[in-house]
Amino acid sequence: MSIKFSRSIIIAAFLLGVCAWLPFIRAVFAVDSSKTQSRPTQRNSSSTEPLSSYLEKSRIQPDEEDKHRLREGTKITNRLGRFQQSGDRATFVAEGNLEFGGLPNLNLERVVRMLKSVDEPESIWWSVSGIVTEFSGRNYLLIERAVYKSASPHPSTDKVKP
Repeated sequence: MSIKFSRSIIIAAFLLGVCAWLPFIRAVFAVDSSKTQSRPTQRNSSSTEPLSSYLEKSRIQPDEEDKHRLREGTKITNRLGRFQQSGDRATFVAEGNLEFGGLPNLNLERVVRMLKSVDEPESIWWSVSGIVTEFSGRNYLLIERAVYKSASPHPSTDKVKP
């Protein structure tokens, strides 16, 4: 009984101490709200350009490279493409010209071994699934599954006229 009672006293003393310091903490971190009110930015009224073109210029435009980059953690599933090999490294080039550097793992090792065994490694189409990572403005792919599809040219998606 006395242990529970002494714990209660310690907790109550702690809470009273925090409450006693609360006004001091508020005073130290108080900010004068009249100084921090935001003022809307004003456009030069003598400008003759329309507002829509002004807003279009001020909008941040993504780089061309950013349009071909996926976010970290994006999961791709059964994406068709080819591997380009340089030494023991391989880059997966998916349809739509998305490039992913291959992250070393057993699946990439199997792909590289297959590419080394054929005469024209870039003619092989693969169906690849994995997780996208991002480093220094470039996408990389941790391959979870790579399935050999064909060694012949991939059929064009253009419609053939009779």
